[in-house]
Amino acid sequence: MSEYALSDLFVEKGDRMRYEYDFGDSWMHDLWLKELRDYDEGEDHRIKLLKGHGVCPPEDCGGVWGYEDILELLKKKRWNKEEREMMDWFCIDRDYDPEEFDMDEWEEIL
Repeated sequence: MSEYALSDLFVEKGDRMRYEYDFGDSWMHDLWLKELRDYDEGEDHRIKLLKGHGVCPPEDCGGVWGYEDILELLKKKRWNKEEREMMDWFCIDRDYDPEEFDMDEWEEIL
């Protein structure tokens, strides 16, 4: 396996790449360099998340297709035993909001 720093891949403003997370579930992410600038002395050099949308789907849910199934189940008023067990497996309850995005939570991670 090869390892790269983002600075090896993103050299000029507008550089783009597609990243596949989890080859089994095939989550595709498009990344692009929006700005390239010099930092002042003592300024934080970390990557900055500018915006986001939606909560992360559960791990190993079957990719986009499996996640779509989960979203359809969330629309149902009642789940049968098999559906409840599946949602329990993914730690999803009725309060799950696929539109939620917590910028503060992500800033802690970065």
